[in-house]
Amino acid sequence: MATIVILAVLLVLAVNIRVVHPQQAYVIERLGAYHTVWYTGTRLLIPLIDRVAVKVFLGEQVVDFSPYEGTTQKGQPIQAQTSVFFQVSDPKLYVYALENPMLVLEEAAQRSLKKGLSGIEEENLELLEDPFQELRQVSTKYRIEVRRIALKLTPADSDPIELLF
Repeated sequence: MATIVILAVLLVLAVNIRVVHPQQAYVIERLGAYHTVWYTGTRLLIPLIDRVAVKVFLGEQVVDFSPYEGTTQKGQPIQAQTSVFFQVSDPKLYVYALENPMLVLEEAAQRSLKKGLSGIEEENLELLEDPFQELRQVSTKYRIEVRRIALKLTPADSDPIELLF
């Protein structure tokens, strides 16, 4: 009988041991509410009380946003494809502050592109200065570090132009 109890306790402990790998963070909830964030190491969940709500990758990630269709200063159509390279700095804010952080970043990128491209002539697209100030402000607010932004501009009648900000 004592052997069965010992085996049951060992089984419960073994099932609740978590190894948090480098470049990851686990957001832990206790009784359904935020409790803490676990970083690299071996941890033990309290059975039936704690749970891993979300595993957040802390390394550099890339997201491609849907193409933006806009016009230049002269009214010429242009398509812009944006890729954002980012890193999550605060897993708690990333999980709880916004329902869909990537959608918020995409909308900020679209607004930034609309402002940046509407005031430039097609001949000067290579000289475009960083139009993503609004995206950088929004990402900073939620502790998402934007490392770099790749922008591919495709004017209606010419070759694509690739820029890195």
